[in-house]
Amino acid sequence: MEEERIIFEDDFLMVVDKPAGLVVTNEGKRAGETLESWLLLNRGGNAKLARAGIVHRLDKGTTGLVVVAKKESILKQLQGDFKERRVSKEYLALVCGKTVVEGQIKMPIGRKRFGTWGRFGVTIEGKMAVTKFKRERLYQKNELLFSLLNIFIETGRTHQIRVHLSYLGWPVVGDSLYGKGEGRRIMLHAKRLKFNHPISGERLEFESPLGVDWMEEQEKYEEMAG
Repeated sequence: MEEERIIFEDDFLMVVDKPAGLVVTNEGKRAGETLESWLLLNRGGNAKLARAGIVHRLDKGTTGLVVVAKKESILKQLQGDFKERRVSKEYLALVCGKTVVEGQIKMPIGRKRFGTWGRFGVTIEGKMAVTKFKRERLYQKNELLFSLLNIFIETGRTHQIRVHLSYLGWPVVGDSLYGKGEGRRIMLHAKRLKFNHPISGERLEFESPLGVDWMEEQEKYEEMAG
């Protein structure tokens, strides 16, 4: 992690731009650098806070914005805002196939009882999850079609976007768990966050630019009309 990965910081919170391949939390057993260990070793992270104050998670391969609290009261307030859907979360995803122009996926997600460890899926025993999307562009590569989606999630279930899109036959490019795993990286990016500052009440908005690795991968696809 580099210093320029910090998008915003004040006395109460920090917004970090997470790179691909970085695990967010230590989970009590992680070896090597994680976002949590980086906060503790390099940014004076509060070891007394759960996960060094990390408010929410991104998957290892997903890039983009993560909010970190510096005080217990701030952590609890921000976690409550995420839980009560007072935070606007926007993602960008490149997926396999030609999706509909826009839509909403409302299906329950839970852990799979059998098969690959750590895998989730649409299941009646799971918790309801809501994913909204809009197709921004259509691409072609090797005679196959791909869609670039803007995605808004109203809930924060584990692997939510990946599970929902894969269930409908549109797995995220590079997703080896729910798709074919083609490409250098999983093409999922936490693009924008909007939330109220826990002290001032000011509505904050942050955006993460696409990284070089994303742009290099996207250049392999030819944009199509429609």
